[in-house]
Amino acid sequence: MIFEKTPHPMPIYLFALVFSNYKCTHITNFSSNSLEGKNTSVLFQTWAPENFLKDRNENISHTLGPVIMEGFSKLLDIGYLFPKIDQVSFPGLEAQGMENWGLIIYR
Repeated sequence: MIFEKTPHPMPIYLFALVFSNYKCTHITNFSSNSLEGKNTSVLFQTWAPENFLKDRNENISHTLGPVIMEGFSKLLDIGYLFPKIDQVSFPGLEAQGMENWGLIIYR
């Protein structure tokens, strides 16, 4: 497996990997300004267990996630720095959620 180079120095505590047999349930894009001020398209993916594919909450999170990301990008005039973002639903997660660079994990 080959990973792309991170475009900016990253604190090690923001690094995360997910190993699972989950399915990518939704794929979409949202618009964000790059650091150079160019409008770019960011890949937004949602991952979940197969039995969650029809879960209403998982569908809501995928529908609202890109809208919120694009809205904050415009409101704060700060672009998203990476070419993609993934969100993963872990039903048994002890914490309420975790935010990492390019990865959102929640219960």
